[in-house]
Amino acid sequence: MPSLAAGLDPFGLTLDHTVDIGMFLTFVTLVAGLVGWTFKTVKEWRRDSRREAESGALRLLLKILRERHAGGGGPIAPAELRSEFERPERRAERKAYCGRDFRFADDDDFERAVYQLHWEFKLDFTEGDKLLFRTVADPYGRRQFSTALDPVLVVASFSEALKDSTVQPYDLERLARLAATADLKTTQRLLVDATEAARGDTGTVRRLLILADLLSHEY
Repeated sequence: MPSLAAGLDPFGLTLDHTVDIGMFLTFVTLVAGLVGWTFKTVKEWRRDSRREAESGALRLLLKILRERHAGGGGPIAPAELRSEFERPERRAERKAYCGRDFRFADDDDFERAVYQLHWEFKLDFTEGDKLLFRTVADPYGRRQFSTALDPVLVVASFSEALKDSTVQPYDLERLARLAATADLKTTQRLLVDATEAARGDTGTVRRLLILADLLSHEY
């Protein structure tokens, strides 16, 4: 009877225990490349998702301040504004604006958002560190500067950005403001057309509707 120790299986077939080192190294390289690509893709996705959520958080903070101003409310302390943002009753709004139930990581994270809105001339500081919705014109005349740009170029850039899924929401908002200042009617038409074309893509439609709401309160 053939012996297994002699390299034969019970059916009398010789087993080849040799390993092709070249094929093995190629396999290892492919696996390592796949793991590296996956790690990089997930990291970029998380970064882009975070940026989109942060952009939405800025818009929601601005909405809260605008609603407070429209309702006759006075200045609000930063801690109170953060508490209002994170109220359980606003969970649906956070998901709509941020794509998820976004919360600021800590006080420093929230402070950066406040200073971002201040830099954009969307809010003012008053009574020490209290905040309020800005209603006066940009003191540095950025609208006057934007009118000096070529309207055709500005609107064309906005049109291309609407079609580019890699453009960050914050950058799209900035281009939208420039385009609206240069040619409001064309900008509105482009935004409506883009929203109609995105039917079926819930995330894109939501982002464009939020952008339309933002512009409707500014122009």
